[in-house]
Amino acid sequence: MPTVELRECNKELVDSLLDANTNNRSYNKSAIAVLAKEMEQGKFLLTPNGVGLDTNGVLVDGQHRLLAMRMAGYPPVQFILVRGLLPESRLCVDIHRKRSMRDMLHFAFDMRINNQAPAICNVIRYAKNGWSGSATVAMSPHEMIDIVQEYKDEMEFIILHPKNKTTFSSSELAAFVMVLKDRGDLDRILEFMDMVEGGENLNNKMPAFHLRNLIIVLRKGFVNGGIRRERFLKTTKALISHLDGKQMGALRLP
Repeated sequence: MPTVELRECNKELVDSLLDANTNNRSYNKSAIAVLAKEMEQGKFLLTPNGVGLDTNGVLVDGQHRLLAMRMAGYPPVQFILVRGLLPESRLCVDIHRKRSMRDMLHFAFDMRINNQAPAICNVIRYAKNGWSGSATVAMSPHEMIDIVQEYKDEMEFIILHPKNKTTFSSSELAAFVMVLKDRGDLDRILEFMDMVEGGENLNNKMPAFHLRNLIIVLRKGFVNGGIRRERFLKTTKALISHLDGKQMGALRLP
């Protein structure tokens, strides 16, 4: 009969449980780092998701949480420990639908979050960190919630405005959001978005003309961290030039 305990992390316990991790899937270093950061910041909360051992004493669930506890220096976080599971129970671990970041934002704000919001948040996080690290490094739910709390109003205006929801990438939308937060002037930013999206009456001295061309050129290309950074920075430059009433001969970064 399985037993269930509420335990608090300590070095002896965690290390002994990891010693039992003899038959498990490969672990994800990025996921472990995210969990460890949550623990260090006191944001790792007790949930029904526990650590499980089978009747042979082999770890069947919880290796990422345990490795994160070790990485974080064994902080006093609580977790559920289940002993005496059937060995075949490992076949039922992590096979159900995972909650998306969009789901988590919905739970946090009790509202429907546009499906573009998580990607925009990731670009904003990347920009706020000075473009250090990788844009593909996993973002924790708390990081995303913090960004949405800071930019929620701006996101709602920007995300809902384009007529065609595929016109702008998350990088361009993140730039619009951050400039709106910093500069205000919502009407002129929405006007600029309309100019870029519609393309009417543009000439090669106008920032909207050059941003529209950039979007068209990059639309079918491979997207990586460097491209996201370029799109964000060039969008920011073009938008600020528009708000300042400046013409533009070319859209280049310094």
